[in-house]
Amino acid sequence: MKQIFLLFVMCIIGLFIRITALDKPEGLWNDEYMGWLISTEDLWIPFFNKMINNCHMPLYYLYLKCWSFVFGDSDIALRLSSVFTGIICIISVYFLGKEYKHQNTGLLCALFATLSGFLIYFSQEVRLYSLIFIISCWLTFFFIKAIRNLSKTNFTLYILFNFLLLITHTISFVYVFFNLVIFSILVLRKKPELKTKIFVTYGILFLAFSPLIPFLVKVLTRETLSQNWGIFNFSKIIFTFIDYFSPIQTNITNSALNMVKFINSTNLVENIFFILIPALISIFFLFRALKQKEEIINSLALNALLYFCALIIAAAMGKLVLSTKYSTEIYPTLILLFCTGICSTNRVITKVLASAYFILISAFIFFNPNAPQNLLRPEGHKTPAILLQKADISKNDHIISLYHQLFRYEKYLNFIPTNKTEISKNEIAEYLLGDGNTTYDLKHKGKEKLQHAFLFQNETDIEKNFDKIFSKFPSGKKIAIIIPNQVTFFSVNNLIKIASDKQLYDKTEIMFMAFSYAKIKLLNSALKYCNHLSTLNQDEWYVIILEKK
Repeated sequence: MKQIFLLFVMCIIGLFIRITALDKPEGLWNDEYMGWLISTEDLWIPFFNKMINNCHMPLYYLYLKCWSFVFGDSDIALRLSSVFTGIICIISVYFLGKEYKHQNTGLLCALFATLSGFLIYFSQEVRLYSLIFIISCWLTFFFIKAIRNLSKTNFTLYILFNFLLLITHTISFVYVFFNLVIFSILVLRKKPELKTKIFVTYGILFLAFSPLIPFLVKVLTRETLSQNWGIFNFSKIIFTFIDYFSPIQTNITNSALNMVKFINSTNLVENIFFILIPALISIFFLFRALKQKEEIINSLALNALLYFCALIIAAAMGKLVLSTKYSTEIYPTLILLFCTGICSTNRVITKVLASAYFILISAFIFFNPNAPQNLLRPEGHKTPAILLQKADISKNDHIISLYHQLFRYEKYLNFIPTNKTEISKNEIAEYLLGDGNTTYDLKHKGKEKLQHAFLFQNETDIEKNFDKIFSKFPSGKKIAIIIPNQVTFFSVNNLIKIASDKQLYDKTEIMFMAFSYAKIKLLNSALKYCNHLSTLNQDEWYVIILEKK
């Protein structure tokens, strides 16, 4: 009963942390917004049609749809769906630690999850990562149980959670593949006579997942301009480790290019106490757990390492961004390793280091204004809607939206714009390269064809394309331009500097250069044909109000 009471207390503390600053004034940001949009579709055909144009499997969207059906789809209700899964994360990892070793390990795992900056952040985000963590927890739980006792129930549940992970996270098939291979080796080494039964079951798992294989292939082969919006470097591996074991989240979207740059640009004392010391303590306990050379824990660690190495290779090849959230599957294993390392001995040094770790983490979580539960979403789609309302833009005015299509803001607008121009990822190639060009052309040929433009040379055709937008408006027409600074941050001087340096040009993402350049040309054309009335800005957004001359 004592352990259950302590777990209950941790859940209450975890709940308190996760509901703090839950109502984000900037609203849902891009990925959250798409999740909400998919969940609003009717089952079944409209729902799956919308889903297949996204990049994730259906289970989370089904969960969100059920949640919003019961509790509504206000921003606070949607975020509470992640608070709920965030509390289940604490409970799940408790049972994982308890199953592997004993109740004390379980409680330590639960404490870690309660104070995990990564889990806190995604307990407030309308995204699938808390659900991935839960499923991965129980997959690992039944991996351990089935290795120790390959009963029909344990094996069936192990396969079930593999299947649930497959239908939740698009790239989890890599994790599942390594997990099944390692599981097979461990089991068949002791019971080779079970070979046929195990592989028949794997066949059933494959058949159950097979209807989603065409979707998986489509996602993995699809060309999108924002598919690789972050440059890979080996510092991202360190940033991922930091996110998992430090309360400071450095790699939620796109980390600094290197550790030295990050350390120099932020608070040194804070970095020492809340990044460096927790990271060193974590490494100590992880290696202590591995030094025990226990078959199950080492096998789980190998599974995590193989999956993470696969992500590194994919990132190095430009297939995805090495963002911490994409490796959520391995987090329960890392927590188990860390807590096992602490529980492996009662030496004074262990108690001192463990106490120091949790004291430092708690100090940041409860007293630092940059604690993960307080972080805003600067790309939130509510902000431009608020700016449009402040500017007194009506449905009869014309709205030009750069990067995002206007449906991204309709949840927060009190009108549906009828007059609009969208220069989104789907249309920008036509403005910069000419009619008939596509996202594929811009992504694969854009740097070659646009280098002269980024040097602001030979731009006549491009300028004509942007001039056409404004030349068609009648005199006196009120126009609003929505500009997201998060993808248009390069200035004229920045672009010239990048385009003049081959090495820098090669490693700079075309998406950011293209939209920064489009912003510059769009505003230049606007000033030719319009009078500037006002500029409103908030967070990472600008709304520029014009009137046609």
